[in-house]
Amino acid sequence: MNEFKRTPKMGRLKMISRHAAPWLAMSLVSAAINVAYAQSSEQVAAEAAKAADKTASEAKSQGVVTLNTVTVSATRRRELIREVPLSMASVDAERLQAEGAKTLNDYLAAVPGVVLQNANVCDSCGNIIIRGLTAGIDSNSPVSVYLDDTPIAPGVNFDFSLLDLARFEILRGPQGTLYGASAMGGVIKYISNEADTQELSGKVGLGLSQTQHGDGTNSQATAVINVPLSKDFAALRVAAFGTKDAGWVNASGRVNKVGVNSKESQGGRVSLLVTPTPKLSIKLTALTQTINADGNSRVVYKFATRAPMAGDLDYTVLSIGEPRHDQRDVYSAAVDYDLGFAKLTAISSSQKSSDTLTTDFGSLAGAYGLDSAKSDSIESGSKSSQEFRLVSQTAGTFEWLAGLYFDKNEQNSREVLTGGMGGKDIPFGETSGIRERKESALYGNLTWNATSALALTGGLRLSKTDQTDTVKQAGAATKIITFNEQPTTYLLTAKYRLTSDSNVYARAASGYRPGGANSGALDVKGVPVPGTPDSYNTDSVWTYEAGWKASFPQAKATAEVAVFDTEWKDLQQFVQGPVQGYTTNLGKARIRGIEASVSLRPLNGLSLGAALSLMDPQLLTDSPGLGGKAGDRLPNSPKTAFTITSRYAFELAGNSAFAGLSVAYQGDRNSSFPTSTKSPNYVLPAYTRLDLSGGVKLGRFDLGLYVRNLTDKRGLMGAHTGESLQAAGRTYMQVITPRTVGLNLNSSF
Repeated sequence: MNEFKRTPKMGRLKMISRHAAPWLAMSLVSAAINVAYAQSSEQVAAEAAKAADKTASEAKSQGVVTLNTVTVSATRRRELIREVPLSMASVDAERLQAEGAKTLNDYLAAVPGVVLQNANVCDSCGNIIIRGLTAGIDSNSPVSVYLDDTPIAPGVNFDFSLLDLARFEILRGPQGTLYGASAMGGVIKYISNEADTQELSGKVGLGLSQTQHGDGTNSQATAVINVPLSKDFAALRVAAFGTKDAGWVNASGRVNKVGVNSKESQGGRVSLLVTPTPKLSIKLTALTQTINADGNSRVVYKFATRAPMAGDLDYTVLSIGEPRHDQRDVYSAAVDYDLGFAKLTAISSSQKSSDTLTTDFGSLAGAYGLDSAKSDSIESGSKSSQEFRLVSQTAGTFEWLAGLYFDKNEQNSREVLTGGMGGKDIPFGETSGIRERKESALYGNLTWNATSALALTGGLRLSKTDQTDTVKQAGAATKIITFNEQPTTYLLTAKYRLTSDSNVYARAASGYRPGGANSGALDVKGVPVPGTPDSYNTDSVWTYEAGWKASFPQAKATAEVAVFDTEWKDLQQFVQGPVQGYTTNLGKARIRGIEASVSLRPLNGLSLGAALSLMDPQLLTDSPGLGGKAGDRLPNSPKTAFTITSRYAFELAGNSAFAGLSVAYQGDRNSSFPTSTKSPNYVLPAYTRLDLSGGVKLGRFDLGLYVRNLTDKRGLMGAHTGESLQAAGRTYMQVITPRTVGLNLNSSF
């Protein structure tokens, strides 16, 4: 949803009722951190990366999951994870597919301490939260999402399919130096497979699954083909997919439907790689994806009893259908040229998105003398970006990186509020807005290799943002709000090589989140509330982090630990007005925590892994708008979360096979603040999810089986309690997907 118009359902309905009767009321980054500090020559680094890739490939062929041995692009160089002075995670896309992962919630569940703050208006919508950086209701996303090197426009659905992806990277924030605005919490990167100029290859796949309590069979079909157009010169890679998910939530209000949260999605990607000379490469990519959904996977709970109001997985109060249609098209061009002393990269991108959504407000209609109420919203956006980056290639005393970034983003929104009275649908309110935002930035990092063991890096990013918001509400004058900001972010890191296989590091980095405009707070008579700010400014964080990363070749193990302290000030926080609220900057917060992971191969074929996140996120100042007090725990993120994975590769009747087990624990979370009166706090209980997977290779065919949520646990991901005081104590819960048993059949050539 667009940042400048997002309001809770309560405020929207009160806006509707104000018209019904006089008494009725109406989202390049500081992983940059390490960017230029490789401790050895470029040739040695390249050989190490190549060796790591070979090791990872061999392990993968044995069905082994490896951690911290793969190369990543977090610092804009290809490096081993253990060499990057930053807490991050890399999850293999094939592993996610083998385990039956389908949605953004599934991908994030693989990494403790990372959650999707669901806005409760559509599945997999909302803001990604890393390291607990959220105040509960966030007008802007604190995390940036990238598809390869292309920044995805904020405020829209970014739940991409795993189609032909290599891995899923999570860079914990802030990442302000290399990745810019809205990366103060971190960066999520979808890394796709590149076209290969050497071999003709392809893969087709079919997946079928059944979800407990679901209305039918889920299905997925995929196809990928790589065609060398000229060896060592050009190649074309084409991928396509289609999915159909049967719903497992039943509606029993005026809309009486089984499987109301069913969904279909289709899409594809085309990538052309051209390498005219050994020094020059050109990559052109086009992606399209559509999502059509009948409704959402929310269930009505009784706030007082903490139990389903009617039946298990039942949405009892649906009075009108809630269809959703999302369309996204992304185009990019990346050019790399080896200048000898440095590598020049130019990246251009263009993207368009369109999202339409109907939201039912029938649960509150009766309280305001209405028979029914709904919202129809249409959002469209366009974004273009251009980046020029120069990265030194000569190893020596100093290494550096410098870049320019330009971005233009436009978002359009329109929301029509309709109420039903006496069998007639009457429009009671309308809000529309246009946000035009331009950003330019100059950034750079410099690394001093002080000794063969010690490397010191400093980074700086200078940004300039110009923004104009045009907001119009029915019955009110059009507001045009123009403002600009010039935030600066910094990076300091020190890395010390303990041995050839271990490092310690210290890091201090800052980040920010851009401001926005307010549509204006209204009282019960529809009159603007005096003193309401037209806009709100950036908020910012400093994170201080220290860590250790190591590999133990003889023991076939890796380990890493990081401790961090995030200081957050001028929080962007939503303040609920008498009818319609606004966003302002108030208060401070602190998040302290520990992250750790370990992987080992105690036996041939057996791979074990574990990851842990411990956090203490809390407000440092009273926050009347949020209903929080100093010392209160920040909402939505667990204090404790961990995952344990195991995978065993073996032979079955002469064929390669594997079996895997995954355990994910999510600690309890608060939905808001303990003393909040406008969004009462609902403590989301801790839960543990158990997943099984296995497979066997039969010639050119790979047959895989999986069971997600083996125990059919009712884990609660989020709670929307803003209506619980008015709508008969109802609370809307986001529930994890029930037990799902699936089969994947793939054939490669």
